[in-house]
Amino acid sequence: MNPAPAPVLVPVSRARPPLWQNSATGLVAGIGVSAISYGTAGPGLGYFFGTFLLISIVFPYLIPMSDPAVRADDRVRSTLLVCGATGMGVGVAWCILFRTPGVVVTDVLRCLVVLLAYLAALAGVVLLLCRLHIPPILAAAATVVIAFAWLTWPVWLSPALSGPHGESIVGLLVHADPLMAANSVLKVFGAWDHAYSIAYNQLTTLNQDAPYRMPGSIFPSVLVHCVIAVAAMAGSALPTARTSTAGQAHPMGRDRDRRGALWE
Repeated sequence: MNPAPAPVLVPVSRARPPLWQNSATGLVAGIGVSAISYGTAGPGLGYFFGTFLLISIVFPYLIPMSDPAVRADDRVRSTLLVCGATGMGVGVAWCILFRTPGVVVTDVLRCLVVLLAYLAALAGVVLLLCRLHIPPILAAAATVVIAFAWLTWPVWLSPALSGPHGESIVGLLVHADPLMAANSVLKVFGAWDHAYSIAYNQLTTLNQDAPYRMPGSIFPSVLVHCVIAVAAMAGSALPTARTSTAGQAHPMGRDRDRRGALWE
């Protein structure tokens, strides 16, 4: 009786995220969101603010996060490409404001830098929540809620920030706020709470019970969001306890895991 031939083990390559497909989706999403914002608010400060708000709804769902076979470094790289593509789409649409008197190229570029840092922070939050074993859809939805809470803090948090201690907290929040940073660049449109009287009279107590000054630079906001992005993405790339201890329960566990991966 002839012995059975030895099985041929064929290595299986690890899955990689569709980098260009996700980037193209981000590019289209950036242009589409900006077009909707322009059609709703018209040229002005509301165009920029509306883009930040709408992109906060769409962008977290563009992050490639659902395939557990994708290596962490590939996932982060794909995420950064989606951030860049989405920001590029928004930047292309924002170029329409070059026709507005007082708006120059450097103004739009600085606002775009603020947006890119903000998107990177959102992406990091999504990846970190997925790393904590939260389902991808729920992670994206939670990130949308966090984003809206952050962008709308002058409405819901400002009543609790009156007084000397609250004023110092307001100063920190204002300098980190991406909308405030963009408004500090687009001074031609005026301050947001004066440009929209309903915000000043009914929605917020900033500059009433809680005085503040507009940021003098976009750097604090960009720095805060970049730190959040780097910390969250680094945390999402850490090996899980399950992965780091896999195969240690039995002396031959690692060899069995390796052989099983080759047979998949």
